[in-house]
Amino acid sequence: MSVPAYLLDLLVCPDCRAPLGEAGATLTCSQCGRQFAVADGVPELLPAELAAGTPPDPAWQTWAGALDRLLEWRRRTWNGGETSQMYQRVVRGVQAEFVAHCQLARARGTLLDVGCGSADITAALGPECRYVGVDPLPLPSPGGPPMVRGVGERLPFREAAFDLVLTLETLDHCQSPPGTLAEILRVLKPGGALCVEQYVTAPGWRERLGRWWRGPSAPGRPAPADSPKVTLLDVPDLLTLLRPAFAEVVVGRATQGSHVFVAARGKRHGGSGT
Repeated sequence: MSVPAYLLDLLVCPDCRAPLGEAGATLTCSQCGRQFAVADGVPELLPAELAAGTPPDPAWQTWAGALDRLLEWRRRTWNGGETSQMYQRVVRGVQAEFVAHCQLARARGTLLDVGCGSADITAALGPECRYVGVDPLPLPSPGGPPMVRGVGERLPFREAAFDLVLTLETLDHCQSPPGTLAEILRVLKPGGALCVEQYVTAPGWRERLGRWWRGPSAPGRPAPADSPKVTLLDVPDLLTLLRPAFAEVVVGRATQGSHVFVAARGKRHGGSGT
């Protein structure tokens, strides 16, 4: 299955960021020559160190372990049972509040969904929005929106390609939330927007004392070793990441669960999340 022309125009090599060309069922980097398979219309654009099997970097090994635990959690949780149905109702309610907070029904232009999963959010988007999803384990459907297999820390898209970026319950599963934000800023157009839906934890007394004593530090703290998450984030962590990079950052809270919504608008020139 070929890659849509408009999607191919957005894609770059995750290793060297050179444009890709299409040849049959593969994409080829115009600079380093690396070839990428296209499976069921989804380009496989993981960076080389992740595509080869067990990553050599311990940080990526931690991420890979958490990803396996996330898949197991999904298998146990989304099983169609009564508890699964209850979770689904909560998720739908939270997502509806997120859509309203970020005014996604009025979104226009080219949109990137980082950590897209099955791209459920597309049902809430307006008709003038062109959607692209990226996920290390995308869940495409026949005739569904275009998706790419990749990771947030090495987004396989050209610079300033998107008007709007979404992350829904994604940043705490990333190997590096600051690294993912830096990549989001690279692919976001000047003046573009980022909308975040995120489960947050309350900071413990050690974190609160540390901020008072040292001031802001690197956002987040490691999740427990048996968690499907990589990093635990709270609201100050999100603000530390986003406020330097955007002219306006508006935070809302869900009426159910420990979720927050952040609409960050007006990407600054040279803005960085690191």
